Amino acid sequence: AQELLQETFEFNEKILSESPIGISIYDACGQCISANDSIGELLGATRELVLKQNYNNLESWNSGLLDKAKIAIRENSKKRHELKAKSTFGKDVSLDCHLIPFSTGGQPHLLLMISDIGERLQAEGALRQSEARLEKINECFLRFGTDSNENINRLTALCGELLGATCALYNRLDGDMLCSWGQWNTPIDYSPVDSPDGHICYDVIKSAGDETLVITNLPGTHYAQTDPNIIPYKLKTYLGRAVKLRHAYVGSLCVVYQDDIVPGEADKRVIEIIASAIGVEEARKRAEEVLRDSEEKYRTVLEGNPDPVVVYDMEGRVIYFNPAFTHVFGWTLEERLGKKLDVFVPGEAWPETKMMIEKAMEGE
Repeated sequence: AQELLQETFEFNEKILSESPIGISIYDACGQCISANDSIGELLGATRELVLKQNYNNLESWNSGLLDKAKIAIRENSKKRHELKAKSTFGKDVSLDCHLIPFSTGGQPHLLLMISDIGERLQAEGALRQSEARLEKINECFLRFGTDSNENINRLTALCGELLGATCALYNRLDGDMLCSWGQWNTPIDYSPVDSPDGHICYDVIKSAGDETLVITNLPGTHYAQTDPNIIPYKLKTYLGRAVKLRHAYVGSLCVVYQDDIVPGEADKRVIEIIASAIGVEEARKRAEEVLRDSEEKYRTVLEGNPDPVVVYDMEGRVIYFNPAFTHVFGWTLEERLGKKLDVFVPGEAWPETKMMIEKAMEGE
């Protein structure tokens, strides 16, 4: 029996010493009477220093852990507490604490088991931040108007705000110049139009790639001599991504910082989403320009046509007729705009006119 007791004791000691979970035991007065090496490492100390502690005197326990410990002993029930504080030994800790009361020798004791949850909390925080960012991006999309330029400016500003940047720009090649079509928090004396050579954004566009470029320590790079904004505005970090219009790269969305930072994958994802959205606005803007050009050419042809021409919508309402139509029939466009053809086509001519309209609607 004595040998079995000794083996059990040694087995328990082995579990205690080799466990990656921090374990300590406290007596009825709160004095630590047993601890393993892991708890010392988690708290930024040694096992020997932990053994000298009384939890009633620890400021780190005043963030709710001490109250949970007293409740656990009083109710003889297990309790759990997440602790985020600075340990007595000066280490910032995020711990999952399990408090388990038990009795030995007729006296209440408390078993504390702790594990590091710092990485888990960071991951949860990053997830919450990502969710909040996506929500703001969606809100921005819902506020879009019909002006593509205004939408691009909104997206540029959103990028700067979400990434906590010093400044945000959407730089677009326009002819032989690099133009800042989108600006957020730019200095008063910032020049939005410049020759593209030497600018980081121009190199991003020329690289024609779908990768996000991160450059730190800007003053120590060759761009300090070629990009006119780095030294005057004390820029240290650049984060940028090319924007595509169909199959060509035409611009670069970037954020810059006056601090040395290392953007994370979540930050890169934000600029990727917003750059893609700007690409959509670029395509819409281009389509509107093509449509306007087409309408202007079409109107020019109609205006100069010597024959009367009337244009109507799918419901037969007049939306345009040319000067020759006014000259022949005497009606102005203002008088007949939005009215159906049968209002002013003579009754005897309406059946034939209606048949012609129906054939045209059917594509004949």
